[in-house]
Amino acid sequence: YRKALYSKVLTFDPAQMTDTASLSVTNQIYDGLLEFGSHFEIEKALAESWQTSSDGLTITFKLRANAKFHDGTPVSSADCVRSFERLVAKQSIVSKNYEVILGAAEFRDGKSTTVKGLEAPEPLIFIIRLKNKYPPFPAVLAGATAKILPKSKVDDSKFFEHPIGT
Repeated sequence: YRKALYSKVLTFDPAQMTDTASLSVTNQIYDGLLEFGSHFEIEKALAESWQTSSDGLTITFKLRANAKFHDGTPVSSADCVRSFERLVAKQSIVSKNYEVILGAAEFRDGKSTTVKGLEAPEPLIFIIRLKNKYPPFPAVLAGATAKILPKSKVDDSKFFEHPIGT
């Protein structure tokens, strides 16, 4: 696949993306839990289904059992937790998009080693808890930076030279 871009791709790291060339290319590599359909409706991607609690503070995702990374490794809820930890980390330039996640600020500021609002109770169940209601959050999750990366490889310093998507 070849596509002419109007500028250079600056990064393959979703936590560092703000330019449209990088976003355009990485949308071809990575998937998120949700995605936008052809009429901008929110659709499932790596998530087979999702449900929001009646109070609007908890979103529970059931991952597709057949979802795999390009190397054949199954996508799991642990990959989701690590991917979102990276998005809320101090080094992330997109962390503002995810600050509504419970415990994100404490994690970013080094006051906690985990993000309280990210849970992986089962390999195919991923839970996000929010600190307050934020109805547009599913749209954030369908956006270009909320991508799921392989937990076992993403912390390798050379990962983004040859990224592995889904």
